Amino acid sequence: MQYKEFVREMFTRSQETLKEDYEIREEEILQCNDTRDRKLTFVRKGKRGIQAAPSVSMRGFFEMYEMGVPLEKCERVLLCCIEEAEDRCKTEEWKEAVSSWEKAKKYVYPILLSKERNREFLKDLVWHPFLDLAVCYMLVFSIDEGRANIKIKKEHLDQWGIKEEELIVQAEENNLEQSYVLTDMDETIRKMVVGSKAAGKEKIEEAGLYVLSNQDNMYGAAKLLCKSTLEKISNGKNFYILPSSVHETILVLETSKIDKKELDKMVCEVNSAIVTDEEVLSDHAYFYDSRTGQIQI
Repeated sequence: MQYKEFVREMFTRSQETLKEDYEIREEEILQCNDTRDRKLTFVRKGKRGIQAAPSVSMRGFFEMYEMGVPLEKCERVLLCCIEEAEDRCKTEEWKEAVSSWEKAKKYVYPILLSKERNREFLKDLVWHPFLDLAVCYMLVFSIDEGRANIKIKKEHLDQWGIKEEELIVQAEENNLEQSYVLTDMDETIRKMVVGSKAAGKEKIEEAGLYVLSNQDNMYGAAKLLCKSTLEKISNGKNFYILPSSVHETILVLETSKIDKKELDKMVCEVNSAIVTDEEVLSDHAYFYDSRTGQIQI
């Protein structure tokens, strides 16, 4: 069974089970880096006003099916996902954040995306350029044990009755207040092997690879926008920035042995072999100059 056939089968099965309670739509959704995915969206019937309509990618379920999981079990897991998603978004916190700027503003954060790869995706979003990247904005908050996020569109500004400048200032403040996480790459790998968490560091201490992200490891590449954070981390040293994904970056101290072209090649190889298409940030390394406090291409 091919992917499209699998999605249609899951749509039919879900519709037979939930037709009394939900309107189910099979949709092709535009995602980061102008990638597209087939999703099933579940809209509960009879509800008015703001509501969550869980939209679930079928890619992971198809991978389960290809590994031998029966269709019946794939359907049961899908239905559990829908129930959990609805439970998370029933809270007043979610509803108020979507409808009110006063409630939303403490949850807005900047995110970094590729400008070149997101020509279509950026059309409806609030964004501005940063080097060859795009700074976009997102609502993100905890609901029970999960995380909810909404990328901020121009229509949200109208709904909240604010100007773009107010959003940008608030997002920058929140990004600065949010803790950064810096870990030694070797230590991170060792800890992963034994099943424990790597200890965080405040600054780069010696030669090696360091992983920089935020406390949630979600769109943590945006920590590159915090000048004071980079100044603290650098400890007066220059370093290269390898954009390993939209969620984290890898920092490596400048030395006479490092060749920028080799770093660019390394980034491209990792993007091609490991990073999913929608999470690629850039195909080349950047350089942080500690004297100026600026990032350069």
